[in-house]
Amino acid sequence: MRGTEQRLLAKELLGDMENLLDSKAEDYATEEDTLSNFRFTGGVLAAALRMGVQGTDLAFLALISTKLARLMVLLGKSGPPNNESVRDTFVDLANYVVLWAVSVIEREDY
Repeated sequence: MRGTEQRLLAKELLGDMENLLDSKAEDYATEEDTLSNFRFTGGVLAAALRMGVQGTDLAFLALISTKLARLMVLLGKSGPPNNESVRDTFVDLANYVVLWAVSVIEREDY
């Protein structure tokens, strides 16, 4: 692949990135704040850290709070989501909670 072809491919990938960013933003963030899901997750993690939560539990909290932020956006808007369905989001959320429980029980920290 030569330089011109490489630049064309790079521009194509950047276009794909822009399309995906726009599509996901509609499902994951509020119209007023593209970063709202990150702010929500950051707030949850900051509270968890103040409470002494650490390690793998923080990873689960990050994933769960991101799904919750997405769910709030989807439930607050009209029309179908661009990506995964509301049902899929609930299933993902439930799976994360079960996996988190397994992680805690496995550590015998309960």
